[in-house]
Amino acid sequence: MRFFLLIGVSLMFSQLIANSTCAQEKSLKLIVRDMKMRPLEGVFVTINETIQANTDAKGNATINDPGEITAVEAIKENMVMVSYIRRREGLQIMLKKAKNTAITGMLSLANGRPVSGVLVSVKKAKFDFQTATNAAGNFDLMYPLDAPLLGTTDFTIEDHKVQNIEWIAEGSKKTFRLIVKEISDFDRLGVPFEASFQQENGQPLADKEIKFGATTYQTNVRGSSRIVRRSHQDKFSIAGKTILSVKEQQGGVLVTVANELEIEEVMPTSLSSSSQQVPSGEVTKNPEGTLEALGYVSDTTVSLLERITDQIDKTSENLQQRKDEVDDAMNQIKQEIAFITEQIKETEDISAQEKQQYKTQITDLELQLNDMADSFLKKQKEAKSNITTLQQLFMNEKERLEAEAKKKAQEQAKLQEKLLYTTAVAVVFALVLLLAAFFAYRWKFKEKEAIQLARELNIQVEEKEAQRQLMEEVKEQLEVNVEELEIRDRKITDSLRYANTIQQAILPNQALLEEAYPELHVLYRPKDIVSGDFYWFKRWNERITYLAVVDCTGHGVPGSFMSMIGNTHLNEIINKRLAEEPSDILEMLDHRIFLSLNQAESGNSDGMDVCLCRIEYTREGQLFLSYAGAKRPLYYRTPYGGNIIQNISGDRRSIGGPKRIGKEKKPFTTKKIELEKGTELFLTTDGFVDQSGGGKRRKFGTKRFLEELVSLEGRSIQRQIDLLEERLDIYRSGQEQRDDITILGVKL
Repeated sequence: MRFFLLIGVSLMFSQLIANSTCAQEKSLKLIVRDMKMRPLEGVFVTINETIQANTDAKGNATINDPGEITAVEAIKENMVMVSYIRRREGLQIMLKKAKNTAITGMLSLANGRPVSGVLVSVKKAKFDFQTATNAAGNFDLMYPLDAPLLGTTDFTIEDHKVQNIEWIAEGSKKTFRLIVKEISDFDRLGVPFEASFQQENGQPLADKEIKFGATTYQTNVRGSSRIVRRSHQDKFSIAGKTILSVKEQQGGVLVTVANELEIEEVMPTSLSSSSQQVPSGEVTKNPEGTLEALGYVSDTTVSLLERITDQIDKTSENLQQRKDEVDDAMNQIKQEIAFITEQIKETEDISAQEKQQYKTQITDLELQLNDMADSFLKKQKEAKSNITTLQQLFMNEKERLEAEAKKKAQEQAKLQEKLLYTTAVAVVFALVLLLAAFFAYRWKFKEKEAIQLARELNIQVEEKEAQRQLMEEVKEQLEVNVEELEIRDRKITDSLRYANTIQQAILPNQALLEEAYPELHVLYRPKDIVSGDFYWFKRWNERITYLAVVDCTGHGVPGSFMSMIGNTHLNEIINKRLAEEPSDILEMLDHRIFLSLNQAESGNSDGMDVCLCRIEYTREGQLFLSYAGAKRPLYYRTPYGGNIIQNISGDRRSIGGPKRIGKEKKPFTTKKIELEKGTELFLTTDGFVDQSGGGKRRKFGTKRFLEELVSLEGRSIQRQIDLLEERLDIYRSGQEQRDDITILGVKL
């Protein structure tokens, strides 16, 4: 019975091996959130233009892992995708509220007739859009809500200027009508127009195949044809011709091409020259020298290709023979002309009538000579055309044979691969059967030993039973203790999460940050659930704003309490207008921390390190930065500074800490500089550069941090911050995070 059971297991094992080529597909989790990290339900996500999914109530969805991700699209009403990044837990996609509105436009002539099938280009500031009018002359575009209305100079209609624009109110939707003076049929889709084709010398290009986009047309004897534009990307092309210009004219366009290459005119004096060559009709058969080397070629096909080759050789020989005959005849005529000319020179008393007869003979001979040359040139042209046709026929047949041979070779390779795979499965199945028989025999032998061993074990089991009962009692007590610890741990974790929610509430509002600095991104990664780091933003007035990144003593719960105290005092200093200069703000913050923690009596030394920026835009368009730092520098990069990361050092003094008797603290200082628009600022705590990793548990370091910033030049602020975070994770190599990490990047 066990033997047959093993045989059944072996059959199942062989079936699994036969199906091993069907690898199990990995899954990828989609995590869709808004800018406040809230889950978004009902988001339609498309990955690499083929994989689609809808998010559930938790903002999640699961798809088959496509491997490399090249394109991501997330669609939800009144929202727009901001970014996406692939992490260990899945693909995280961020969306924000949309700021655009739909606008409908109509294009017409001055008489009100709509213009269909025309490309409309819109360009205003950073808004760049192209669309085409439909059959009714209408088109739609998405336009920023806060952007000024479009004007006539913001539109281009197939290189034509807009004459007038009329805005029409239809409820909450904006509608307008564009008016142009005229639009040629050449610029419109689906409207026939007349196209004339000529050479540089003015000769019409008659009876020629013309391609316009994917459509082929034939010119008439006047070199013209009726053309229809199917796409705005359609262009003219003529086989063997170079198009010099395409100009619009009344009722259509005029296309000018380079003159046709004439067959070289051969004068009677050069026709017999040894330098005159006749096409040899050479045809490359194949690298092996025989047509059969292509493989899988029938006798009929070989015969056809050989006849083509023989015909090319025969045509070349006939042309060479004809050339030799013409050369001989022309040499004879030239000798007769030379003889008559010599007779005229030697005869002194020749009459006018005889001279006229000689001239007539010379003229007749020259006419014969020219006729022979013309006849030969015509034959030469026909021979060249025939040879070209035969060569093309040969190459087409050869390419067809090569494709057929390649296809059959691939089929043969697949058949061999299938045979090899079947053989491998059979061998594995046979090995499995042999192993099953071996283990069945071994099992029978071991069964006898097992019976004897079982008897001995029964005695030991009875002894162990008493021990087990004792262990059960200990286990029950341990489970009670573990459950109590889990309850305590859960309560502590819940408290920390609620504290994190409170701490998140004191951070700057994302909408206010985006309004003040459209290009601002923050890397905020606490070591524990709550953080001793925080970033801060306040607006003094419409021209002056403050940005700060603060690193409080410690992390976790103690650090979070310090961050709450520091944030509260900073808000109160600005809201009550107690100080304006960054150095004065830091002095007042230091004094308030000293009093709040009663550091004069308690001896408490907790404090914080601060990066504080005051950013001012003057009415004259200038940009000034005032900076004060408590043990923290400010890094910045100007748009024309040659990709050099510059820094402004902070003062070697922290906020808070007991004051030493008889020793005054060195006051904070403000550094003020004028910057250019486009300057990038980076405010950081020391958690990033102090993180250990790299295999030798060394710190990431300021030098490596600045080198990374230099390598990220030219990317957006958000992309730079995201890449810094990725490279830090790679450097950590799984080691524990040492401290809270905060980096605030902003482009002014």
